[in-house]
Order: sequence, then structure tokens, then C-alpha cells
Amino acid sequence: MIPDFLIYLALVWCSSLYISLSVISTLQYRIVTFFKEYWHLLLAVIYTYTIEYLIITCYYTYNIAMYGRIPATVGNKSIPGLLGLIFASFSIWTLIYIISYVLSNARPKIAMMYISKNPVLLALIGINIVFLLKVFVSGEDAIYAYTVGNTNLTVVYSDTAILLGSLIVLLLLYPIYLIFKRIPSIQTFKMVCTPLKIVGIVFFVQVLSGEIAILLSTKLRTSFYPIMNSVFLLASLFSVSYFYVDLINVYKQLICGAPVKIRNTRTYKEIDRIVTPEISGRILVKILPEEDYSTPLKKWINDFSKKRKVIIVASPVNPLIKASYDNEDSILRLYTVTTGLISHRPNTLPISNLSLVANAIVNVSANFRNSVLIIDNLVDFIMINSIKEIYLFLKQITEILSESTIIAILNWKALSEKDYATLASLFEKIYQVKAGKIIQVKNASLTV
Repeated sequence: MIPDFLIYLALVWCSSLYISLSVISTLQYRIVTFFKEYWHLLLAVIYTYTIEYLIITCYYTYNIAMYGRIPATVGNKSIPGLLGLIFASFSIWTLIYIISYVLSNARPKIAMMYISKNPVLLALIGINIVFLLKVFVSGEDAIYAYTVGNTNLTVVYSDTAILLGSLIVLLLLYPIYLIFKRIPSIQTFKMVCTPLKIVGIVFFVQVLSGEIAILLSTKLRTSFYPIMNSVFLLASLFSVSYFYVDLINVYKQLICGAPVKIRNTRTYKEIDRIVTPEISGRILVKILPEEDYSTPLKKWINDFSKKRKVIIVASPVNPLIKASYDNEDSILRLYTVTTGLISHRPNTLPISNLSLVANAIVNVSANFRNSVLIIDNLVDFIMINSIKEIYLFLKQITEILSESTIIAILNWKALSEKDYATLASLFEKIYQVKAGKIIQVKNASLTV
């Protein structure tokens, strides 16, 4: 058997690592606007491992300080064994939550509803709880027994517990199936699809290794738990580090990748700028409620769609998003709603979740070179979120999509002078709809 103090040292180092990573990731999560949902999933994984290793480290610290070793007597319950089963359950529940969170379009409350309506996930949770109760209550489970030759101790379980554990492993294949079949088709989480697959596989491998260790240790009376612990440790470190690095790389690819695209497509972009030099860059279009702005803007969209993809972000009842265009194949629509509820309409995003809206916009825009993004109407966003949040939302979109033409439409009379000036400072050019025409305003002042 591996000496207890060596296990203790490994646990201390792992706990310190996960605690540090938890603090760093939490601070980053609090300040990011883009891809906040990705950080939410990463934190769920990191917190799970942090809690697990911290609890077991505290247990080892207490016992080694008091007794110099972990108490182990034949016939008594194995506390490390019980803790290991609880931690495996944490991993299963975390995986179920992650899948439900993604499939419910990043809505935590809806994710809970999704779990409650999915019979397989409910069965997995239910059997897992029954398994834990059985192991904790039964005098036949998680008890110390002599190994072959009575030279050492191992932890054994009853046949019923082993059968329940095997059933849990089989049911766990269903969440893995969802990760590989359902999640890749969800546009919002496409950029972290691979890390999610790896996390799912790692959780499954950890639970499977635990079940195999229980089975072999019980039947062969030889302790396979050190191998299980090594697999658990290495797999957890790999999954967390891969997820974290891959998430950071998402930002690097989007922001640092822009100059490369400019060099590779200079001819295309220069030709495009010659065709429409006055309608490019970051543009703010000021409108008034009584003015018809959809007709002149529709002409812009028709012109854009001849050579470029146009992404329209607006309410389902918005005139621009309801209109028909000459080149419909070049038009992509993202629908924004204020209810925050899941809609039967695809590509529907809640305005209250700016991170989700930003993720969808960037994911879609990244697929098309030199696309045109039209956001109508910013007042809808401002009524739900603060000016500061809208400013950061627009700022980060313009930074990441620096080569795209971004057109934001704003009912400027609905804002104070200070708020208007704050948002207008983000745009290179300002236009105003007047008498059915779009005219350029020389500066961002309120006077016309």
C-alpha cells in the first residue's frame, strides 16, 4: 500500500492547485462579457474537483495530525471509500447539469426543468442516490477486509452495490451520447464543443475506473484503489487544463486572428471598399419613432447581400427582420426576445443575457469573411440592461469583429445626452434617417 503521508502530500498539492485555479477563474468570470457561458461551464468543473480534493485533504490532514495514519480496521467503514463515492456522484451530477445547461441554451432554471422532464437523467440521479444510501446504511458495503494472504487491507462491497454501480455506468452513457450528438449542433457552444466532449469522457472514465476498482478489489481481494486514484487525478488535471487553455485560445483566435485574415484577403477587401467606401466600419444610424427607417435600410441590406453575408439581430416583430430581400441566401437572422423563455423559433436569444447574444453573433460572424452585422434596435437592449453593459457589449463585438461592418440602429431620443454620447463614441460614422433618406452626420452631437 502507498504510505498515507505520500497520498496526503499529493492531495495537498492538488488541492492548492485547484483552489488557485478556482480563484483565478472566478475573477475572470466576474469581468468577462464575452463567452460568459463558457466560463460558467468551466467553473462548474473546477468547483467540483476543488470541493472534492479539499474535503479529502482536510480528512487526511486531521487523521495524520491526530493518529499519524488513516484508521483502518477490518469490518469498519472506509471513510475515504465513502468520500470517493460521494465525489463520483458530484461528478455525475455536474455532468448532468452541464449537459442540461447547454441544451437549455444557457438558462440555469430551464436546465433544472430539462432534467426533471428527462426520464433517463432522472433515473440516473435516482439510482445514484439509492446507491449512496445503500452503501452508507449497509454493513456489507465500503468495509475494510484483508487482501489475499492477510498482508494488507482493501475495501469491499456487496453484490447489490456492485450491480447498482454497473447500472449507473451504463446510464452514464446517455449523457455522453448527448454531448457527442446534440451539443455540436448548438451554435452558441460550438467553440467549446471539444473541451465539453473531453470533460464528458473524463467523468465517464473516472466513474468507470471506480466501478472496476470496486469489482476487482471485492472479488480478487487485492486493492486496485491506488490505480483508480491515479486515473482520477491525472484525468481531472487533464480535463481542467485542456478546458482552460482551450477557452483562452478562443479569445486569441478571434482577436489575434483578424490581422491574418486581412493579409490573406486584401484584394477582396480592397475591392469591396471601393464599391461601398461610405458604408463600412462601425456605423451608428440614428432614428426617430415617427420616421420610416426600414425602407432606406432595406436598400442598404439588398446592396450588401449581393457580395456579403448580412446578419440581422432584432426582435421577431422588427420590420427589418420580417422583410424579404433580393438575396435571401445571404441573409441570416438572429431573433432577440425580452421574455427570456425558450422559443420554438430557432436562433432566438434573450436580450437579458448579453453574453449569450454576443456569443451567437461572434460564432455566426466568424464563419463568414467581411460580413455585415446589423443590430436593431439598441433601445430594446438598453431597457433591459444598463448603459455600461451595452457599452461593453458593443465594445467587445467591435474589437473581435474588427473586419466586419457593424451597423447599430438607435432611437436616440430615448436616451439622455450623456448616454447617447457614451454609445456614439464607439462608432466611426453616424447617420440619421430623415424624410425617408439616410444622411451622414459629421459628428456625434445631438444637434442635427
